[in-house]
Formats: sequence, C-alpha cells, structure tokens
Amino acid sequence: MGAGSEHPEHGRGRQHFRGAGSPGCGDRSVCTDRLSRLRGRGGIGGHLLRCGRQPHATSGGIYGYIEATFGPLTGYVAGTLFWVADLLACGGIAAALADVVTSVVPAPLAPAVHAATIIISIGGIALVNIGGVAHGARLVSAATALKLLPLLIFVVVGAVFVKGANFVQPAAPASRGWGGR
Repeated sequence: MGAGSEHPEHGRGRQHFRGAGSPGCGDRSVCTDRLSRLRGRGGIGGHLLRCGRQPHATSGGIYGYIEATFGPLTGYVAGTLFWVADLLACGGIAAALADVVTSVVPAPLAPAVHAATIIISIGGIALVNIGGVAHGARLVSAATALKLLPLLIFVVVGAVFVKGANFVQPAAPASRGWGGR
C-alpha cells in the first residue's frame, strides 16, 4: 500500500500517509500493531514532529492529528484531556487573579470580591469571544494602548524633573595614569 492510499484500518474514506521511516503497510498485521508503528516512526516525539508534514485533513489541533494516526477513540481522549486542561488552567488563573484582588480589600468583603472577580474576568472573556474576531482585535489594540500609557506618563513626568545642571561636567577628567603615562 503506497503513500496516499486508503488505509484498511482507518477506512471511511480516510487517507493514510506514511511518514519517513514508517513501516511498510503492505501487510495489515504490521499496520494494526500501533506499538510497532510508533517504534518505526521513532516514538511519539518523532511522530509529533512529522505532524506538520503529513497532509491529514483536519481542522482540529494536535488531537486531530492524533485521531488521524491512532483512531477516533485516541483522538477523542486527547481532545477531552486538552479541553479539561484548558478549563482547569483558566479557572486557576482566574482564582489567582481573584486572590490578588482580595488581598487589598477588607476581610469581610473578601469572599464576595473573590467570587465577583472570577465571574467578571471569565464573563468578560466570554463576551469578547461572543463579540467575534473584529471586536477582539479592537480590544487587543485598546489594551496595547493602555499598557503603553504608564510608560508615556513615566517619560513625561521624568522629563519634567530632569535638571540640566546634573549633566554639566565641572572639569575635564585627568588623563594621568591612563595608557601607562
């Protein structure tokens, strides 16, 4: 079975594209043994490095390539793990932000401020995503301008306090002792 031909294990019109160094697929028993396929490709690291070169038709991320290579169950598990990891990371970052915000409020208000900070931060991200790409691009531009504003204020205020007398050299430095003199 050559590169680009239908793979008997994947079926359903999927195409199997062999990477460099993969075992031949003339024998179905060679292709169904997934561990031997991994060994033939240099392990999962070698396979993931080849993912960009393999023309699998997928709109998913790396889990789309995993599904095309290892089958739908493995792709589903990888996609679910990726989704859960992103969800937990988002929650952890929102909770850390809420902890920072609550550190400056009085203790009786801390639980309400903590919950409000998490709801507002995740809700704000959701609203930006619901608004679409154009709205998100405008938000990124505005956030960039806001990040540069403190730097601009620092430069302007610093320029007001610059004293020219501090830059005047009272006398030329002595060259005695320089260059072996």
